Amino acid sequence: MGGPWVGGYFGSAEVGITATGNLGAGGNNIKWHPGHYEISDNGASLAERLVYIDELEGESAVLGLSVRYFWADFESTEGVYDFSTLTSLLTRSELRGKRLMLELWTRKFGTSSQSGIVPDYIRNIDGPDTGLFPTSGGFAAKIWDSRIMDRLIALWEAMALVFDAEPKFEMISPSETAQGNGTAGTGYTAAKFVTQNLRLMVAGRAAWPKTNLRYMGNFLTSGSNAQAITLMEGVKNNQWTIGGPDIFGGSFTTFQQIFRGTIGGHDYRGEVGSAFQIEVTSLQTSTLQALYDRGIDDLSNNYFPWLRFWVTPTWNDDILPFLQSNPTTLSTPPTGWSVDTS
Repeated sequence: MGGPWVGGYFGSAEVGITATGNLGAGGNNIKWHPGHYEISDNGASLAERLVYIDELEGESAVLGLSVRYFWADFESTEGVYDFSTLTSLLTRSELRGKRLMLELWTRKFGTSSQSGIVPDYIRNIDGPDTGLFPTSGGFAAKIWDSRIMDRLIALWEAMALVFDAEPKFEMISPSETAQGNGTAGTGYTAAKFVTQNLRLMVAGRAAWPKTNLRYMGNFLTSGSNAQAITLMEGVKNNQWTIGGPDIFGGSFTTFQQIFRGTIGGHDYRGEVGSAFQIEVTSLQTSTLQALYDRGIDDLSNNYFPWLRFWVTPTWNDDILPFLQSNPTTLSTPPTGWSVDTS
């Protein structure tokens, strides 16, 4: 195929595209603005997310907004992309002096429908409803299939042409590693998953030499510790940040244990950036202080994304005041990184 058409924005002056936007990582500084970030609640409209950014203006304790969108939100048919929603959010972030982070999801929780997760040509790649598989309460794309990963990488590359050079576009992340309980009979193996995820790490860093890339590692379904360590090595070698759900008060995920060296025996703290986030289960089972302390003391967290929660503890009444009283995160970049802190 020829180069992608980015719907309404390829070559547009509204979001700058520079000649360096698709070079390799050499000679480029990676955006590095650690601190607290607000995660927009799932299902929030664009208008609501714009208001969230407005509310952060002048709030020094929170550096920006993290948003979640599905693959299907950006690609309608093969190779046809529309990033206008992200452009609106980035423009508002720039106006309010804030930064934007994106989680680019290939799965959806809490749904009985496969629509709206991936483009239809991926959903129906080998016939109706063959590109996704059922997970616990939802569906996820078969990203261990090299054909599906080819197209996911193409999306990342098209998006990078528009956003990598943007100073306020801080970070992009794929979906979490845990695949749930529905992989039986799908062709999934942990080996295939590792291979395709390593492809994304290499291609992602090549396409996004200036942007912080976060690998959402929690658990590796049906995989060994050695295979999970291989992924962590990919994170390190391609200068990604490790993160994802969740910071828990009483336990660590597989990737957190590898990061700390309690699995594998190598402590990656200081060698790999850290951006583990706080979500529903964390907020319902631990105090804000315990989650913050766990992130700082045990996970050396640089970036702290906090979910805008809809029940106690709420964002405005509980979480934001806590962050205002505890604004500090660990700011030292990983060893060997050249970073942009401007």
